Amino acid sequence: MKGRRKKGRSVCALSAGLAALLCVLTAGPGPAYGAAGIDTARTDCRIDFTLDVDTLKQSGGTGNLESMVPEYNQYYGELVEFLEGGEPGDTDAAEPGAEADQGRRAIRVNLYRIADVDAGGQYRLLPDYAVSGVLQGLEKADDSTTAGMWSEWAAEAARMAVGSEGEDGSLQPPAAGERQPDGTAEITLQDGAAAGAAENLSVGLYLVSVEPVDTGDYRYRFIPYLVSLPNRSYSAEGEEGDQWIYGDEENRIYVGLKPEREDRYGDLILEKKITAYNETFQGASFVFEVKAVKDDRVVYNDLVSLCFDSYGTQTAIIEKIPAGAEVTVTEIYSGSGYTPADGSYVKNTIITAEGGTAKVSFENQYDGTCNGGNPGVVNHFVYGKDETGGEELQWEKREGASHGTVDNAGK
Repeated sequence: MKGRRKKGRSVCALSAGLAALLCVLTAGPGPAYGAAGIDTARTDCRIDFTLDVDTLKQSGGTGNLESMVPEYNQYYGELVEFLEGGEPGDTDAAEPGAEADQGRRAIRVNLYRIADVDAGGQYRLLPDYAVSGVLQGLEKADDSTTAGMWSEWAAEAARMAVGSEGEDGSLQPPAAGERQPDGTAEITLQDGAAAGAAENLSVGLYLVSVEPVDTGDYRYRFIPYLVSLPNRSYSAEGEEGDQWIYGDEENRIYVGLKPEREDRYGDLILEKKITAYNETFQGASFVFEVKAVKDDRVVYNDLVSLCFDSYGTQTAIIEKIPAGAEVTVTEIYSGSGYTPADGSYVKNTIITAEGGTAKVSFENQYDGTCNGGNPGVVNHFVYGKDETGGEELQWEKREGASHGTVDNAGK
């Protein structure tokens, strides 16, 4: 092919239709003035995926990502930490380049070829995707096609190729059955950089679908997008000006990912044990403040009460607290005549994601005194204002026996 650039020059997969890469991630070569026709017989195309922001910026691959996903830089960094063998925010993560961690974790990218492209840059849907009325307009796509349309087409192609997410978060396979990808890439840590490549691809239009990544505290999902092979460069060096880029050694095509982050959740088991019981007071009530903080934000704050009518152990389960949150459980009312066996009214723990168990345990003993509490009422605490105007917990007495849901054990 005439007019190739100097060796080592790279471009990002940003054609006129792909100018919103990582925002709505559109695609489409369109006509390239001054460029020869597309070599439709090529099967040696390549796409390089990277989480290196500098590489993407140098090749023009960030598009308007900053405005659509302001946190992308942070998320890229967290995903790199994950690939290193640590967790986001973990200061004990393995050092980049450590041999034991290289390639141990990966972000998996699947590519599905949904359309052919002719020498002039127009698409023709493959039979499996031509049945979709939504995708029909793709065959008439040009430089005037909106980013919103490319986003809609990408979502429809993902539904047909990969499936859709059910109400419970599980992936529901497409009606036509699971499709095998036409290309794959694994983004791993390579010499400290997160990168991976899909090689030996035929020319055409591809859906890029990235598998979700679970870290200890978060789940990262990735918005699907479309990318065209070949892509085209603008103002290329040489007499011919614009040219088609196939991702070969001389002209790489770099693309990034569009991650979205959501909390994973875990449960907290609050266990309370009393070793003796005073039947004279006909009941013993204990109240706990449960407060969880994650990333300097209060993500959970509530009160839990446990009531006993004999000695033994009771537990309360507090569900769906964001994983990674530091929980402080404070026993703010200890019943009439009961004191902590270890003298501590405060316990701390860290919430772990699904499958793990976070637990705090309190044990009280009867000390033979009466602290003035009334065991015959439910103690309710609300937030009010103190003398300085700040918030404080204020105690109320409520008649009745509504204590929430608890599990009784160990009686």
